[in-house]
Amino acid sequence: MVLRLTLICLLLAACTENKTAKIGDEEFIPASGKDIYNIHCTLCHGPNGDLGSGGSANLIESKLATKAIKEMILNGNQNGMMPYKDILANNGEIDSLVVYVQSFRK
Repeated sequence: MVLRLTLICLLLAACTENKTAKIGDEEFIPASGKDIYNIHCTLCHGPNGDLGSGGSANLIESKLATKAIKEMILNGNQNGMMPYKDILANNGEIDSLVVYVQSFRK
């Protein structure tokens, strides 16, 4: 998964400004929250956040605070779904995903 995300980041680099980030000595181009969502979240939450597949939360109706959303993304839910702490590259990508997820709210 990490390799796939890294490749997507590199492909996005060809289409976007060259805004790089570093993890240790490695430089990379972070993916946007929307890109991360489309890769990892649409299967269960759907493209509009309201699919509910496999018991996933309706993101349009979610009232979770920002900190709770980030915690859920990093460590998963009580059913063991969504622990992405080892998949997402850095806090910038996680924060971008949180902001994008919150954009579904009405």
